Amino acid sequence: MAKTVNLSLGGAKILTEAKLPLAKSIDLVLILGNKASALRSNVIYSDKDFGESPYYYSGLKFYDLEPAEQRDLEEYFLTLRSKETDN
Repeated sequence: MAKTVNLSLGGAKILTEAKLPLAKSIDLVLILGNKASALRSNVIYSDKDFGESPYYYSGLKFYDLEPAEQRDLEEYFLTLRSKETDN
C-alpha cells in the first residue's frame, strides 16, 4: 500500500514503508475520482524521508500507457482544475 503524494501525466511520487528497488517495474492501481486505472511504471528513485520517519519517497515513471489510460489521467486533471476554478 502506498500514498500518492504527487501525480502527473508522466508519473507519480509515492510514500511507502519500504525502499523500492531502482528500475523495478511496478503495476499500480490509481483511483482517479470514481475510476480505478491500472498503470505500469518503473521506479526512478526511492529515498528515505527526513529525520526519524520510517517512510520512503519514491518516484515512478509511467510507461506503455494505453490511449484510454492517458485519457483517464487527462480527464482527472481537468476535473481537478474545474473544481479549483469553481471555488
